[in-house]
Amino acid sequence: MMRKITLRGLRAHPVRFIATMLAVIFGTAFLSGALVLRESVGTTFENNTTAALKGVDAAIEPDLERAQRDFIANPTVDASLADTAREVPGVRAVAPTLEGSLSILDASGKATKPRATGFLRIDDDALNPYRLVSGRWPEAAGEVAVDSTTATENPATSAGNSIEVGTTTGRRRANVVGTVSYLTLGREGSGPNIVVHEGDAFTWLGAGEQQYQTILVAGDPGAANLVANLRAAVGPTVSVKSGDTFREEAAGAAAGLANALGVGLAIFAYVALFICIFIVYNTFTTVVAQRTRELALLRALGASAKQVRRAVLLEALVVGVVASLSGLLAGILLAFTLAKAAPGLVSAGNGSEVSLAISPATVVQVMLVGTIITMISAVLPAFRSARVRPLQAMRTVAVDKSGTSKIRSRIGLGLTLLGVASMVLSLTTRTAIFLAFGPPLLFLGLLFAGPNLASMFARAARKLGMGRRITSRLATDNLARNPRRAATTANALVIGVFLVVFVTAAGGALRDYAIDFISKFGGADLNIASENADAIPTELGPKIEAIPGVRDSVEVYGNFGRAAPPGASQQGGGAVFPPAATDLSKAESALGLKRKSGKAFAEIATGEAALQDFGELFGGGGGGGAAFPGLGDKIIVTFGNGTIKEYTIVTMMDVSLSVPPLLMSTADAQAVDPLVPVVQYSLTVEPGQVGAVKDQLDALTNDYSNLVVFEGAFVVQFLKDFFNGLISAVNALLGVAIVVAIFGIVNTLVLAITERTQEIGLLRAVGMTRSQLRSSVRSEAVLVSLLGTVLGVVSGLFVAYCVATTLIDRTGGGFSWPIRELLTITIAGVVVGVLSSLIPAHRAAKLDILDSIKQD
Repeated sequence: MMRKITLRGLRAHPVRFIATMLAVIFGTAFLSGALVLRESVGTTFENNTTAALKGVDAAIEPDLERAQRDFIANPTVDASLADTAREVPGVRAVAPTLEGSLSILDASGKATKPRATGFLRIDDDALNPYRLVSGRWPEAAGEVAVDSTTATENPATSAGNSIEVGTTTGRRRANVVGTVSYLTLGREGSGPNIVVHEGDAFTWLGAGEQQYQTILVAGDPGAANLVANLRAAVGPTVSVKSGDTFREEAAGAAAGLANALGVGLAIFAYVALFICIFIVYNTFTTVVAQRTRELALLRALGASAKQVRRAVLLEALVVGVVASLSGLLAGILLAFTLAKAAPGLVSAGNGSEVSLAISPATVVQVMLVGTIITMISAVLPAFRSARVRPLQAMRTVAVDKSGTSKIRSRIGLGLTLLGVASMVLSLTTRTAIFLAFGPPLLFLGLLFAGPNLASMFARAARKLGMGRRITSRLATDNLARNPRRAATTANALVIGVFLVVFVTAAGGALRDYAIDFISKFGGADLNIASENADAIPTELGPKIEAIPGVRDSVEVYGNFGRAAPPGASQQGGGAVFPPAATDLSKAESALGLKRKSGKAFAEIATGEAALQDFGELFGGGGGGGAAFPGLGDKIIVTFGNGTIKEYTIVTMMDVSLSVPPLLMSTADAQAVDPLVPVVQYSLTVEPGQVGAVKDQLDALTNDYSNLVVFEGAFVVQFLKDFFNGLISAVNALLGVAIVVAIFGIVNTLVLAITERTQEIGLLRAVGMTRSQLRSSVRSEAVLVSLLGTVLGVVSGLFVAYCVATTLIDRTGGGFSWPIRELLTITIAGVVVGVLSSLIPAHRAAKLDILDSIKQD
């Protein structure tokens, strides 16, 4: 019987739960969309990678652990190993792989965007992921095939045309002889794909080096011990993996970004769902208060307290299941729409067509999370409903006045004081451990003290003039009359605003600290480097020096080994760092380096080196077993060719971002390994000429597809852009919490209007106009939103100040107050109040006067 009464009540009064369902739907839809996108993108990447490598039985790769240990940025496999692999018994086909950046140049000689990727043609069909669409494959040097998508977008690159391309060694002319597709897709990635002939591969893609990135191997049917035979043939300097292992690792790496993105989105979805708890709790608390007489009548007719409690929980279960199912479907629709409308965005620039993948785990997770959150939120109101006595059926008051109890007030005050004390203690002692307790205690204190704060806020608003007009006074009276409901409604907004303010203020402080710290480092004014640490053509040197405004320039050799104190160099631990070589006589004039102690740069001899002074960062500097090497210490340098040589630190220099930490002379490095590559050109310019010289360098390097020009302070700009972008992205996602909070305010006001129907009828009967009634509802919504905004701003700013000052403000630079952002957030809080009042105000104004007065 109670089940029938409950379900009929839901059908008869759906308005009670509409906004609650919308809030749960919004949160679960966000969670569903995030999970579906993560699975879809991950599965698509994995499937594409697996399909591209399905014919691989073994793969020869660089020793990545050794490359990482020796700071080799672009590890490769010697080209001669391809011929070695062909002679191994059981090998049917060998396909070396090499890819690199290329630039398609327009008629004016400028590189088109986005930059292209060049791929060495693979002859064996089973190992080749590309399929011929039209024309033919490149059969001679100077011939290329372009992906069909690019050929459609840019007809100048279609088969039969001749194009200019920028390569790793300069401008070249290419004849397009065919169009291809990557698997069933137009291309791999978001940029053009260009398949080049093996006669051009090393020159165009590898900066002239006779090296491959991997060597793929297909075995004869039934070939045994293929991997073992390959390992024995190619030696221990490279890694040989089975086809299954190679595919598994490649597919896992391809899906890693999708998984990270999905996890990040899911976190924000859970934040939104956490806020839903307050909205659902507030809804059922208000509904229970409104139905006091109904519940009491049920008790009088024989319903037990347990039956009443179960009836309320059943309502929550129905609302949770329906809302979660709706959210699940909405999230799937959202993911499908994004996958079709913005495939590049969904696939993180990969360009792949993403196919939806929905696992049972996603369905179960979304349904359980949404339903459980709704049920948890309804537990306390359900127990409160069970306390309704039969005699209360005679009463007409349904207002919750329990929010300002003394016990609750004392608990809230105590928790708030403990939280504040913990945060202040972290400030005074610079001890981060207190930060683990302060924010949670402060947040709990605000929740418990919320009704008292709402009452205080109502009184303060009245004193500040909000109570002068009759409509404003009604709004403040309603806020003070039911402070618990107002506080619970505002809590949803408090969480969202708190997180936004905290991320903005703390993130801004971290950004400013990092920029201030990095700005102290010296370095060259401008640098030219390869994207993949490839060798840079040496013919650029004289051309750079000839540019007007260049004061001095120098080549930097790198990517050739690792340096470490004795012992650590053999174990791969300790203070291990990359070395570099240059003309030390130009260390100050071209590289902008500053000597702190020891020999002058020009006096450094064979077997000696200069080291950046990281002592302040790593707790040492100098001999005597310091944590980081210093003047007079020995350094072991392990070169890429296997040679090990000892150097003595004779010069300490300021930290610089232009070069690696250890510097030796060019002659010293070339005496050990004549093939050490030039990986960077650095230069200083005349005052005020950085912009003009950079433009000249951009024009000079336009023909080289792998070269980039960057200023010495590029890290500062990168950090600024990175933090600003991260803060904006996080705040945009946290905006979901603000939207959910709007549902909460709308829901509360709609329920409050239902509760006060008779009161509204009487007010209209004594002369209140519809306009005044709407104004009153609007004022109440603005008050609730302002309450949430003020609490969120104050608490978020306080926690951000304590965290930032404790963790990063070691230099006395001060905390960066985001005044403009705080004003924007406060104004947004008022806008939230106005927007959330539109539906309730319209609903209140439509009520008939006589029907409202007769409402029981």
